[in-house]
Amino acid sequence: MPIRRFLVFFTFVLQAFTLVLHGAPQADEWQPLLTPGTLDGWHTAPGGSWEWEDDVLVGKSPKSETRHGLLISDARYTDFEARLEFRTVSGCSGFYFRVDETEKSTGVAGFQAEVDPSFETGGLYETGGRAWVVKPDPEAMRAIYRPGEWTEMAVRADGRDVEVRVNGQVTAELTDDPGRREGHFALQLHGDQDLHVEFRNVRVRELTRRPNVLIVLADDMGYGDAHCFDERSKIPTPHIDRLAREGMRFTDAHAPGAWCVPSRYGLLTGRYPFRKGGFRPGREPVIDAGRVTVASLLRAAGYGTAMVGKWHLGFEGGAASPGAELRGGPLDRGFQRFFGIHASLDIPPYYYIDGRAPLAPPTEAVGASATEGWTNIQGAFWRAGKLAPGFVHADVLGRFTREATDALRALAAADEPFFLYVALASPHTPWLPSKAFAGKSGADLYGDFVAETDAALGTLLAALDESGVADDTLVLFTSDNGPVWYPADVERFGHSATGPWRGMKSDSWEGGHRMPFVVRWPREVDAGTVCERTVCFTDVMATLADAANLALPEGAGEDSRSMLPLLRDPSAPPTREVTVLKQNASVVRAGRWKLITHLGSGGFSRPRKLEPAGELKGQLYDLEADPGETTNLWSAKPEIVARLTELLAQLR
Repeated sequence: MPIRRFLVFFTFVLQAFTLVLHGAPQADEWQPLLTPGTLDGWHTAPGGSWEWEDDVLVGKSPKSETRHGLLISDARYTDFEARLEFRTVSGCSGFYFRVDETEKSTGVAGFQAEVDPSFETGGLYETGGRAWVVKPDPEAMRAIYRPGEWTEMAVRADGRDVEVRVNGQVTAELTDDPGRREGHFALQLHGDQDLHVEFRNVRVRELTRRPNVLIVLADDMGYGDAHCFDERSKIPTPHIDRLAREGMRFTDAHAPGAWCVPSRYGLLTGRYPFRKGGFRPGREPVIDAGRVTVASLLRAAGYGTAMVGKWHLGFEGGAASPGAELRGGPLDRGFQRFFGIHASLDIPPYYYIDGRAPLAPPTEAVGASATEGWTNIQGAFWRAGKLAPGFVHADVLGRFTREATDALRALAAADEPFFLYVALASPHTPWLPSKAFAGKSGADLYGDFVAETDAALGTLLAALDESGVADDTLVLFTSDNGPVWYPADVERFGHSATGPWRGMKSDSWEGGHRMPFVVRWPREVDAGTVCERTVCFTDVMATLADAANLALPEGAGEDSRSMLPLLRDPSAPPTREVTVLKQNASVVRAGRWKLITHLGSGGFSRPRKLEPAGELKGQLYDLEADPGETTNLWSAKPEIVARLTELLAQLR
């Protein structure tokens, strides 16, 4: 049964039996925040005093004390539910959360749930400059709050949503708040007044929100094709641009390989492709049995997993003569469902795979295809070979879009988070835009096909919105490597598919591996942000593990560095010191410096390879001063060459 029909049926079954929203955070066990008799795990800021009287923490401060006394937790918290009981004898206090210490009179910046004898108790105050963000209704408070008596307060901070309850009633709510996302807890003694406040049964449980994950991987699309990365682009890309407006755009993101197979390997394993060695996807699985993948990691944590699209990581015995079952592919590397093709759409045989079996075996033949006016690897190019009955190259993008949309809807209806990996076969050759997209761009067949690829992303985003899970879903869009787009094409159409970068697909220069890379995650990522830190596809595994509060198994994702700190703050310190690229580890990046261990492009651009000329054996570029890689500093900076060469040797 094709994945689309299976998943539509599956959706109806799940909708009939699903009673609990799958995206709800999972709560850990309640833990005491304060242990009677000790203040271990907390520290004080000057002002007032804190003492235990049996199981009650008593805070006192005289009016003569002008400072705000604080008791601050050493640990930091993000998403949580906290409960406490308090009693105010005199003065104004507060329960602080998601705060950091400052030099201001309040001592901290962050949220405060008001605790005092007035009927503003239970309101939310933000000491970072916004003051009152929600004041409670005094009349409603009179019905539920008795100053001077023991009162229960509950605070829930779940992503960008915050809720305060007093004696079980909601007194303050924030939805999609732009304020602080992480920080310490604190209890306050307000200066300039006689203060006596008591707390007991202060406890917390962290909320583990496991986001859904949708990765959409384009094939052979350049950095400069989307308007959000290059405003001079002659291709309409409204949906990629929308993701960038609603999420974070990375300007220094890299595929670990500059062509299909090693890039996909690094993305799914968190491992540099050079560690694998030889790649023979036409004969055997590229990912070794037992190696942890993003899919197997998330599946073990209870995720529903599915893949639609181009695999290109091999099967046992290859896919050229498929039998009843294909082993070693997506279903044996962590995915529960798969519908797609074995390799690029210009590599025979041409047939769909549903699960492990050919939807229809390739029993017919098709001749080679080419397009006049383009090189022999551009245009509507494909190789001659076997073809399944009814298989039409021009229908593949539409078929993948429908299958992926149905898969998304079914997964979103299930009572578990999901991971959907959509590996489109476009805009890789053959460039076959449908009639609806013919002439839509200023870059001929290629540009029109990119525009149709963007529309496929738009269809998936619309399905995500309709399913009601967009806020709980991390969406990542990128491409596996650069485009096949020569300098003559740039001159002919006035469109640089690689943007400002030199080179193209397969090259060691930036155009081969610097990718458009956009992440949208409404609960964590601020809209319209830009990150200039260096990241790599291998970082996806650690990032998703971090986002789902999972530990990476020993030996898994050894080249993966979590991007979560950058997603929360694009100006956070760099998450990686060195990055190794290309299947043969011929590119090393460390900060502003980039070392290429050979002369020439090492890929499709000419000259592809040059023999060493005396001491000049490779290339060194300062990407801050020379982003176009026009000035080779190999001979001028021997100390940098030596340092990067040593770094590479250590990583090997």
